Amino acid sequence: MKAVISILFLLVFMTAAVSPVFCGEESGSKEKDIDTELEQELRWIRAEAVVLTDIATKTEMDADLAPGIVTILQGSELEERGFHTVWDALTLIPGLDTSMGANGSFQVTVRGIGNAIAAGKI
Repeated sequence: MKAVISILFLLVFMTAAVSPVFCGEESGSKEKDIDTELEQELRWIRAEAVVLTDIATKTEMDADLAPGIVTILQGSELEERGFHTVWDALTLIPGLDTSMGANGSFQVTVRGIGNAIAAGKI
């Protein structure tokens, strides 16, 4: 009887010891397959998301990586300075020159662009 219990115990122990190894291999290979599929999907998404734009050197560049300037105007700062219109706020933006045309229209000149841009209401 002791021998039978010992053999059963040994079989249960060996089965328990070997099972996680096989399970680990299967799940590991499935995880690798899933990771590979996800990486391929991410590469495809990144490639689709690339938008090329022309830059000053007359070459194309990814629009996300192209140099650019952003000016953030805070409402509280504009109020402190007494600005009430967008026209007033435009004077704070580097590279923009605001002026009034001969006919009283608002004109904005952007550095690097030769002609003034006329706007009826700003």
